[in-house]
Amino acid sequence: MAPTTHDVIPIRDTQHYWGLHPHDDITIGKGGRVHFRTAVGFHDIATVSSKEELDACNVSNPTIWVDTSGDLQVPGAGDITKEGPFYEFTYSADTPGVYYIVCTVSDGSHCKTGQKITLTVTDDMAEDDTPVKVMGSAVPFWTVGVGYSPMTIDLGDSLRFVSDDQGYHDVALLDASKCGAFDGYSCCNPPNISHAMGEVLYNESDFIAKQEYIWTPDATGSYEVVCSVWGGVHCQFGQRFNLTVKEAMVKETNGGGETMSGAVALQGSPFLAFAALIVAVLF
Repeated sequence: MAPTTHDVIPIRDTQHYWGLHPHDDITIGKGGRVHFRTAVGFHDIATVSSKEELDACNVSNPTIWVDTSGDLQVPGAGDITKEGPFYEFTYSADTPGVYYIVCTVSDGSHCKTGQKITLTVTDDMAEDDTPVKVMGSAVPFWTVGVGYSPMTIDLGDSLRFVSDDQGYHDVALLDASKCGAFDGYSCCNPPNISHAMGEVLYNESDFIAKQEYIWTPDATGSYEVVCSVWGGVHCQFGQRFNLTVKEAMVKETNGGGETMSGAVALQGSPFLAFAALIVAVLF
């Protein structure tokens, strides 16, 4: 079978996070509500005055709705709740218009990763008061604050990592055996991550130069793929997954028929090889 390139893409349900990735624009009726979820200390929620400022991530004169501490700066704009390391803001969309919403942190570099949306509030009344979630776009993206499913690929297949050009992320491999049990990704916690660091496949500067990289593992086995930035903080906040690389399935032709078999499974096993031959002849 021809090698396949697999996109590294966040779990959709975890993309309800206001963070360093592209976001979907929102259109909502008057009286509706818009729900943001993000990390305390890392992101704010603000507006700029025009589409031009939004597109350029010009945050020189913003209106801050919620600051990085999760404190409301515009009375009556909505409701704030805090739980653990996160805060949630539910905006009350009471006035029709177009709102250009950004994160202003680091002079707009967060915005440049895609942390911005256009919110359109129409004159029509909202159908109900169920908050509309601010969601990351359903595109391949390697970022923090979301989650990634374990992946299994064949030897010879590749992974595609896409990230921003602001230098916030790397792609690294951890050796879980060097920091004990990997339960709960304890290897992400400092100082464990420094002891467990293996190869850094792509560093922050690499992503500044180019936002897409293809990695082809050269051996079967289990890999712990993480972002090691900030001493493991990104890893702790979801930027990690387990990768299993298995032997590729191979095509065997017997008597004009084809059967799929695992190269390792049949190696040294005459019974399995004979069984595969019988299947090919009969079917």
